[in-house]
Amino acid sequence: MKLNLVFVGDIFPANLKYNIGFGVASQFAYKKGECWLNILKQYFIKADIYFGNLESPLVDKEKKPEDRSFAGCRDFALLLKKMGIDIVSIANNHILEQGIEGFFSTKESLKDNKIRYVGDFVNNTSNVEILEVKGITIGIAGFSNISNSQSRNIYAEYSYQNVIKALNIMSSFSVDCKIMTFYWGDEYINIPSKKQIVAAHKFIDLEVDIIVGHHPHVIQPVERYKKGLIFYSLGNFIFDMIWSDYIRLGMIANVTLEKGKEIEYNVIPIYIGNDYIPREINNFRNHQKLIDEMYKRMLKFSSFLDNSLSNLGYDKLYESHVIATYFYQRIMIKVFIIKHLEKVSDRSKKVLI
Repeated sequence: MKLNLVFVGDIFPANLKYNIGFGVASQFAYKKGECWLNILKQYFIKADIYFGNLESPLVDKEKKPEDRSFAGCRDFALLLKKMGIDIVSIANNHILEQGIEGFFSTKESLKDNKIRYVGDFVNNTSNVEILEVKGITIGIAGFSNISNSQSRNIYAEYSYQNVIKALNIMSSFSVDCKIMTFYWGDEYINIPSKKQIVAAHKFIDLEVDIIVGHHPHVIQPVERYKKGLIFYSLGNFIFDMIWSDYIRLGMIANVTLEKGKEIEYNVIPIYIGNDYIPREINNFRNHQKLIDEMYKRMLKFSSFLDNSLSNLGYDKLYESHVIATYFYQRIMIKVFIIKHLEKVSDRSKKVLI
């Protein structure tokens, strides 16, 4: 029997600080997400398990998420369920933007809509979800390597020891496939750091089968290492970051598991439109050049892997890429804000100033 899984990138049900009034949360408040549903659920039709990273808390309607930053509506969980999402990670620095109350509200909302989650801090590690479908048992855990001042003992923080604890729990259930989701890396950077690569390889050596990365908000390479798969970053899936083509581009990972056989996969490139909804890149043929540039960077990454990670050239490549890319993206954010200044609320202008 074959088991099909779908992994998507960052899902942001909120508004960014400068998108209050017209970000994802605001659009959801006006339209309840129904107009998005037919587009979104097509990505989840054929698979058995669907996973994504939930990037902000879900709070009560009375708190008016559409008028705030980093706050999604609890009803957004129902949209996720209708889309087909089965499980999400809540281990990320933005999940506590509305405090501990917002964190518990998020978990309650997910439970109410029968959506599982990983990344909750339980027994000194991430809670581990065990799912058995078509005779194949998988274990999933989630960790964040991006700290938050409130995060201690709330969501599962990334460390070698914490990952090993979760891995041991999975082993006790004799799972067929061990999946770790990591919220890690540098924002906007299209290649992983050497530290990430070394860690990913180490965990695959310890019998993790699939690693799925989030947080950079751009796509990063997919690597097949020994018997495992590493998706260093899937980029964004639903987000109101639309100031740059590089941020709008993401990918959906389709994975097929079959006992005794090598893990199969393919990826679907997506592009986030002005309505914050992802569509297959085939609908945006003029962005083929963008994809080509991305793959060139990935090939450069692969060549460094082939030449050994001890090569100091990789560190230099990475550091220069971080500096240049971060500077470019900050400029693009400011350009976007200036272009949409009439939409930006007075409250947001004060925050930005």
